[in-house]
Amino acid sequence: WSRDILRPYLGSPWLTEVNPSGLNSPAQLAAMDQGLALLSTTGLPIDEQLGILLTLSAYIAGHARLMADIVRTEAGEGAPMGTLMAHLAGTGRLPWVEKAFASGMLADDTEPADEFSYGLGLVLDGVEDLVDRRPGRSSRT
Repeated sequence: WSRDILRPYLGSPWLTEVNPSGLNSPAQLAAMDQGLALLSTTGLPIDEQLGILLTLSAYIAGHARLMADIVRTEAGEGAPMGTLMAHLAGTGRLPWVEKAFASGMLADDTEPADEFSYGLGLVLDGVEDLVDRRPGRSSRT
């Protein structure tokens, strides 16, 4: 579901500017309906299901905006974003950022899909924990 929501943004990066919330068109409301259908099996109340969808939508839109910003920056600067940022961070003034670049996670060859999957996994782990905290419920059954 999350990847289906992300796909149009990646195909048309300008959508992040004209549609920042991701929930204001008939197609997006249909996607919300699909998301609620998927979450209906959790046993969570509808207000919590909506909260989960809004959290996922914010994560997806944020990732799409970041990818669009990277494309615009790279096109304007003529260099990969990781290279540009590593150069700026390598001044000795930002030791923790330098350490982050040294880890390789922010390298130019990191696949955006890997970064998206990592963050999505964190969000979904939280959803799983929420479901598991409900008496008599477990997302693992």
